Amino acid sequence: MALITGSKEFWGLEFELSNDVLVPRPETELIVEAVCDERRGRRTANILDVGTGSGCLAVALATEFPSSFVVATDVSDKALAIAQRNVTRHGVADRVRLVCGDLLDAVGSGFDVIVSNPPYVPSGVELSPDIVRYEPAVALYGGEDGLALLDRLIASARNHLAPDGLFVVEFGFGQDDRVEELARAAGWRDVKFRSDLQDIPRTAVIFP
Repeated sequence: MALITGSKEFWGLEFELSNDVLVPRPETELIVEAVCDERRGRRTANILDVGTGSGCLAVALATEFPSSFVVATDVSDKALAIAQRNVTRHGVADRVRLVCGDLLDAVGSGFDVIVSNPPYVPSGVELSPDIVRYEPAVALYGGEDGLALLDRLIASARNHLAPDGLFVVEFGFGQDDRVEELARAAGWRDVKFRSDLQDIPRTAVIFP
């Protein structure tokens, strides 16, 4: 329905959509909630959104943290075109910079917050036809076990964070134990999980 109407609400804001980006899901709002809870009242000047898609996380965080500057990356030029329209639509174009690149390859360091909703569906999983047919596979599938991009992000995100920074990432059903293992192996200090309305862990809040 969202792709028929060409828009979807996320965090109380309306976002333009196309077949080049994922439809924002309610569970992704857990990322915004986590950043607000952990960083409210603290200096949060630089935020990085990896794999921005429609730009929903970048715009929501720029709105919640009006003194911040957000860098939002995506590997797809077509997705970035949608994100640019949403950034402009919500009046944060002066504080959100869109960058084409693979994960963290095109950005620097010193971010107070890094967020990401990366592809995490295992390649062998059959999704419903309305998802497969109308949403981009590059934004859905994360390799054989679904963790290929999550693994890369967890391994490298610390190098792009400020010392007291925060990394918040979404993952799929049943992947929480493996996400924690990857984080511990990469030297992260602590991992906390947030669950969706069905009490399923879906978001990792990771501290350097």
